Amino acid sequence: MVVHIHGVDVVRVRFSASRLCISPKVWGTSDVVLVRFPVCRQAGNPTICYNATMLMKLIARWILTALGILLVAQLLPAIHVGSFYTALILAFIFGFINAIIRPILILLTLPITIVTLGLFTLLINAFLFWFPSNFVAGFTIDSPVLLWALVGSFVVSVFSWIGNKLISE
Repeated sequence: MVVHIHGVDVVRVRFSASRLCISPKVWGTSDVVLVRFPVCRQAGNPTICYNATMLMKLIARWILTALGILLVAQLLPAIHVGSFYTALILAFIFGFINAIIRPILILLTLPITIVTLGLFTLLINAFLFWFPSNFVAGFTIDSPVLLWALVGSFVVSVFSWIGNKLISE
């Protein structure tokens, strides 16, 4: 398959049993496309290759996190999740928050985290679990919010940790 932009063949896409490979057809300034992707060498041209097992593991972890969120909603009476679709959206948002916002908060609160011997990290996790409830429809946490967010974040973390261990083996 060839992707055309303004009538020019820009990218050639090939599918095989375990890979999705994308290689630029027009070289020159289009080399910027190769940022942060694994690069394979095929016929002398760099090719972006997505390993199918990596994508499947990512999707499996996403679904496991969504199932953990649904499990929390079933186990804890103060946490409500509207549907599996809402849980999938929350899992995506939690992944983004944990990848981008959490490291920044950990770094900014490092002095208080050191003084409390790491216990302040639990409050950061509770805050990051509560935060999406403000803008995701179908996800609510009843009062006392801090307590339920703390317990909910702990249960989701344990469930995700067990699931990730099973996936990685």
